[in-house]
Amino acid sequence: MSTNPASATTPNKSARGVVLLTSLVGSALVLSGCASLAPDGAAAQRVTETFLTAIADGDGATACQQLNDSARETVENETDAGCAEGVLALNIETEAPASSGEVYSRAAFVETGETAVFLTPGDDGWLIRAAGCTPMAEGPFDCLLDGR
Repeated sequence: MSTNPASATTPNKSARGVVLLTSLVGSALVLSGCASLAPDGAAAQRVTETFLTAIADGDGATACQQLNDSARETVENETDAGCAEGVLALNIETEAPASSGEVYSRAAFVETGETAVFLTPGDDGWLIRAAGCTPMAEGPFDCLLDGR
């Protein structure tokens, strides 16, 4: 009985296809999983729009849901009120639409007319860290709400 040595070491076409397909599916799953871990600029813009719309509508509870813990605490400390009431008292400008968000590693920036909003990643997406921020001639932004 004679065997062809090449056929013993070379996988057949269907086996190579299965390996290739498995590799492609695995790569796609890994990449899609990584993408969901890094919120994008459009998501930051949506959070900012939700926040500004809530303030314009007098819905402090919804506005506060868009803030990170530090920003909520800052609102309460600076206004001597609960977050839902206090965030409305800050007089954050709501007239200008949110521009497209820009993402820088673990932070996002969204322009809102003459002011800006800064966001950080939360468990389920972007959360606002600072809002009502105006650029200063010398130095960083001056923010009506800064939850550092």
